[in-house]
Parts: sequence; C-alpha cells; structure tokens
Amino acid sequence: MSEYLKIIKILNNNAVVCTDNNNTEKIVMGRGLAFQQKVGSYVDNNRIEKIFTLHNRETSNHFQQIIQDIPVEHILLAEQIISQAKSSLKKELHDSIYITLTDHISAALQRLTQNIVLKNPLLPSIKRLYPDEFDVALNALSIIKESTGVVFPEDEASFLALHFIGAELGPNNKKINSIVLTTEKIADIAIQYIQQDIDEDSISWQRFITHISFLIQKLLQGQNYADKGDVPLFDIMTTTYPQAFSCVHKIKSFLESEFSCIIGKEEQSYLIIHISKLQTEYGTRIPSE
Repeated sequence: MSEYLKIIKILNNNAVVCTDNNNTEKIVMGRGLAFQQKVGSYVDNNRIEKIFTLHNRETSNHFQQIIQDIPVEHILLAEQIISQAKSSLKKELHDSIYITLTDHISAALQRLTQNIVLKNPLLPSIKRLYPDEFDVALNALSIIKESTGVVFPEDEASFLALHFIGAELGPNNKKINSIVLTTEKIADIAIQYIQQDIDEDSISWQRFITHISFLIQKLLQGQNYADKGDVPLFDIMTTTYPQAFSCVHKIKSFLESEFSCIIGKEEQSYLIIHISKLQTEYGTRIPSE
C-alpha cells in the first residue's frame, strides 16, 4: 500500500510538513515539490527526494525554520554526511545534528565564496582525542568536494567533528569547546602517570576519553558527584590499584578546583577502573606522587 503524505504546512517550494497514514509528522523535501500545492493536498511521491522524521518537537520546529532559508542542495548534502556518520561511528546522534550541521555546512560554503577561511585552535585536541569523529569529518569534506567541487582545509574538518561530538553527548550542549579542552588536560594527567606512548585509537583509551567527556559535560551542567552513601568498591579499588588511585586523586583535585564541585568515591572508583586498565594494557608502573 502506498504511503499518502498530506501537506499540513508549506515551508518553501522545496519543502513541506506532512502527516503520513499513521498521522506521524514528517518533513518532506524535493526540488519544486510544493510548487502550486496547498495545505490539505497530497505530495506527489515521484518528486520526493528526502523524508525527515524528527521525534523531538522543538528540534523539528527549529529544523523547519532553517530549511526555509537554506538551499535544498545544502540540506541534502548535510543529510548524506549525517547518514554516513551514523553508519561509520555506530553511535547514537541526537536529531539536533540535522540543525547544527546543516546550518554550519551551508554557512561554511557561503563563507568560502567570500574567501573567508576560519582557523580552529582546537584542531590538535580534536584530532588527538576524537580520532573517529575527525576521520568521519574528513570523509565529509570529501563528500562536499565531490558534490560541489569546494575544497576545505583541515580546520573545517575539526569544526564538523565538533558537531558530531556534540550530537553524541546530547542536546542543548553549548559548551563543547570547554569539554574538549578540559578533557585534553585530564588526558595529559593520565599520560604523565603512565609514562609511555599510548595508542590513542585503542578501545581502552577511547572508553576513558568518552567517560571523561560525559563527566565534564555533567559538571558543566551543575551536576555534583558527591556520594549518597557508603562505597565499598572504593576501598577495594584503592587497595588493589594504589598507583592508579594516585593518578585519579590528581584528576579529582583538578576537577574539583576547576568546577568547584565534589568528586565522590563512587566516581573515583570508576576512574580507577579506567586508569588501571590502561596501566595493565601498557604494562608500565604508574608512579605515585
């Protein structure tokens, strides 16, 4: 049975908001799809190029706003990049990526026509801490080049990577720069203790970085990590992994000073687990201070 998409709102000649057979709201795009159409009529399925189903009402409303002013080619290009990113990263990306990345790509293409090239001071940190997201961003630049002929510098890949990182961390994340910079400082603390070159593509390292990123995000949102009761695991971990605990103690002191917060024994225990795994993997002794 064919799906009938009923127009409930016309955004421009190329985009409409519809409801399907199940009354689910969708954003439907195609060149000239809405020409001479009106609310209440049905979309010509032969003209559909892309259908978006955004499950968050606020996100859907914002997306409807931006696509009214962005060329359809840029929107479809961003969607292609997001689709490949989801496949490559195998991580859940919040629907807000459709807003942030689409808007960014369109603005970046316009900037380049005016010979405006932006430098990203976070480029080294992003390449180091988020290699998967950076690789996906480099692939996005290849997609853009193939589609438009536009060649962006490596800095642009770091900007795109930030959007993927932000979508992984969740919606309403407006402090991604602070997360990246603070994560790098903690990564340096860990490396100083391990005292050996680390394969920053390794699973154990990436899990540690992911844990730290989410922890910092919560601290930036004002969440406190004080204990709500006894933490028997902490005593076991500190006794079993004293050198890892020494490293975690320095991380704890840094975070508490940086965010005026409390990092309790439960969170410290999780960090000890991560550091001890790195210690075991690299077979080095993490020195105590």
